[in-house]
Amino acid sequence: MPAIIAHRRIRRWTRVRASRPNLLGKSSDPKTAALLIFAREFVRLRGRTSDAQLATLSTAGFDHEAVVEIVANIALNIFTNYFNHIAGTEIDFPLVNSQIALAA
Repeated sequence: MPAIIAHRRIRRWTRVRASRPNLLGKSSDPKTAALLIFAREFVRLRGRTSDAQLATLSTAGFDHEAVVEIVANIALNIFTNYFNHIAGTEIDFPLVNSQIALAA
């Protein structure tokens, strides 16, 4: 839940409009869809990936440098989420109801 709140705030600051499918981890754009599938599987498998998954990213247009950046962003998000849990970070901006965010 805090991640949804933070991401929504960041979208407002950067004036990026997220669609409902993106909040659900889906996209109609093939390149974005490949990235989302890879990220979800990468986290689910705790960082283990197959040559087939990497080939799918490559076919979608991601080079080796982009894959490193994707993995670094996944790691950073996991780290900040875990750190905020253990630190008890106070959310200092308005809470967002995830159901309302998905409906918007």
